[in-house]
Amino acid sequence: MSTIEWGDPPDPQTGPKGKWAQTLQPFRERPGQWGKLGRFNDGTQSNIKNGVYKDVEKGEFEAVGRNKEIKNGKPTYEVWVRYVGKKET
Repeated sequence: MSTIEWGDPPDPQTGPKGKWAQTLQPFRERPGQWGKLGRFNDGTQSNIKNGVYKDVEKGEFEAVGRNKEIKNGKPTYEVWVRYVGKKET
């Protein structure tokens, strides 16, 4: 039987701090305008929309994947993004 470790879970966001904030900054500067971020593996658009990356809040961006291609047996997509602003609470 394993030992239970009590406490708060670690931050689920991974990667170098600020990488995605820097990558997405041009979209923040042009709110409401769609732009192609680049070609990424499946899931990147969901991670952006859901605030999985550091310094990106859930709902702050809309993101969609288009023009699917298979590379090395795995799907990739053109990821299009637009900044819609932070949700007020």
